[in-house]
Amino acid sequence: MPYNKLLNPENESDKDIRRQLGYINQLEINVAYPFLMKVYEDYDSNVIDKTTLY
Repeated sequence: MPYNKLLNPENESDKDIRRQLGYINQLEINVAYPFLMKVYEDYDSNVIDKTTLY
């Protein structure tokens, strides 16, 4: 669930993505969440790869 992982990066299994989600949380970029959720959904659905998400 993308929103859960945005709020709780520790739920992400990939350490690189988890670190980036942690940075986003530290910066409190909440207005970007709708965009980030869509991008993360694309990653979860294999529409984009990890490099593109990253």
